[in-house]
Amino acid sequence: MRHGWVGLSLGTLAACSGSNGEQVAVSGSVGGFTPSFAQSVSAAWPLPSADGGTFNTFVVYLTSFVDGCAAVSTWAEHKSSTTLELYIEGTAPGTYPMVNQPGGGEAFFHAWDASCQDQLEAVIDGGLQNAASSGQVVLTRTSPTLVGTFDLSFPSGHLTGQFGALLCSQAANDAGGGACQ
Repeated sequence: MRHGWVGLSLGTLAACSGSNGEQVAVSGSVGGFTPSFAQSVSAAWPLPSADGGTFNTFVVYLTSFVDGCAAVSTWAEHKSSTTLELYIEGTAPGTYPMVNQPGGGEAFFHAWDASCQDQLEAVIDGGLQNAASSGQVVLTRTSPTLVGTFDLSFPSGHLTGQFGALLCSQAANDAGGGACQ
């Protein structure tokens, strides 16, 4: 199940080139899972506004698998993989808080098992273990790729890192998640 908006003991730093040639790096772990991301992609994310219209935000999707823009157009879960979703309330360079409430972004870390079940989607102390409880994303460039850093705290860990995300066409609605691949 995916969520609407955007932990961990320090681990090793994992870095690789994403499918767009930009650097993807992460340090830390959440709930005992240490991610190793192979790509980062992003897309515009339209959200409803108070006046009945929509406003654009960005979603950045860091994954341990490589499938290019399909990551944000199909929202398929991949067996035995990890993903980090950053929902950023803004489209310009700047610092964006990840507070999981209106007026801020949201971040979710997923550790999918062989049946595409999220091993971190458990409620702990009234909050989801896979949802960042605090932190920020700093966008330093928004075209032609989204480039930035993140520093996120989760109920069971902490993640920091950087991304250079290929900017794909608009993200598909992810309600209910995608198929298991």
